[in-house]
Amino acid sequence: GGDSPESLIASSKEYLAKSDSKAAVIQLKNALQQNPNLAEARFLLGKALLDSGDITGAEVELRKALELKYSPDAVVPLLANVMLAKGQAKKLIEDFGKTTLSATESTAALNTSLSAAHASLGRSDIAKQLLEAALAAQPDYAPAQLAEIRQKIASRDLAGARSKIEILLSQHPSNPDGLLLKGGLLASDGDLDGALAQYQ
Repeated sequence: GGDSPESLIASSKEYLAKSDSKAAVIQLKNALQQNPNLAEARFLLGKALLDSGDITGAEVELRKALELKYSPDAVVPLLANVMLAKGQAKKLIEDFGKTTLSATESTAALNTSLSAAHASLGRSDIAKQLLEAALAAQPDYAPAQLAEIRQKIASRDLAGARSKIEILLSQHPSNPDGLLLKGGLLASDGDLDGALAQYQ
């Protein structure tokens, strides 16, 4: 019971590194009981709750982290994911459509989420521009690459989709969504053995 908030936060990071969100949540809640204004603990708790599927709890903690001036580069992309998961596309665009972040991966992540939000509202041209901006910020950002591949499949550009999948899998060989998409394309070509290998 004598752990300091700092040691509880350090311990929570170790649990998060091992993908043990439940243990991380306990440590972070204990740290916040001692000091409710720890911005990093709020952020990490939001992240851990998101990892464990509690999107409502994640949103509360991530918003508190922002209020406590935790780095927008870290918080905003996660908050954008949460809002998408809650079906708040319009609110996401209102809240963060004009936000500028300094880190390239954060910019890529936010633009990918904003692209998905616009796409869900039927604004495919804006969605495409935002995806291009995400890939310009970080060309090997997997979620943006996957979104671009799905766009190509939806518009029946299968040759374009195939070449983009090869690029994605050369950079991220064990990306499950990439392997799944490649399997689907191979199956549609009639290469069932190749598809099975990707699915396995």
